[in-house]
Order: sequence, then structure tokens, then C-alpha cells
Amino acid sequence: MEMLDRQPFASPSAMLPMQSSMEEGHQWMKQAHRTHHSLVQAIERGQGSRAQALGEEHVEIARMNLDYALERPELAAELMPGIRLVGKTRG
Repeated sequence: MEMLDRQPFASPSAMLPMQSSMEEGHQWMKQAHRTHHSLVQAIERGQGSRAQALGEEHVEIARMNLDYALERPELAAELMPGIRLVGKTRG
């Protein structure tokens, strides 16, 4: 977690401002929260394949959030000034 906190847009709250602005954003946040719990349970139970699949699904949601932000550069810049670091590299 400490390593993730130092990574741009990988920290636990990096995309929350943008996600909160979405009409369905709160549903996505609830789903991400449930996924966190399911992922921990899968690890505790030794269900490696399930944990991997849940992690990949969680990353996909994060990618969709980033795409949403990049499609709305003005809003993203207002809510997340650091998005400019990512937005110039994609295209």
C-alpha cells in the first residue's frame, strides 16, 4: 500500500474526485469496495485464481475511470490537477 500511495493515480483515493462526478460513480465505488472485500477473502481462503480475477476486474474499473477522466480534460483538470501528467502521454 505504501508503494501504491507513491504512484500517480494508483493511490487509493486518486480517482475518487472524478469518479464522484459521474452519474453512476457511486455505484462503481460501491462495486470497488465490495471487490476489495472479496479479494481479501479469496486471499485468506487460498483462492489464488479467484483473487487474480478479482484484481484484474478491479484494474479494469480503474482503467475505465481513467478513460472517463481523459475524455473530459477540463473537468478532470479541475477535480484532479495531476491528470495533466497522464493526459499528455495518451492520445
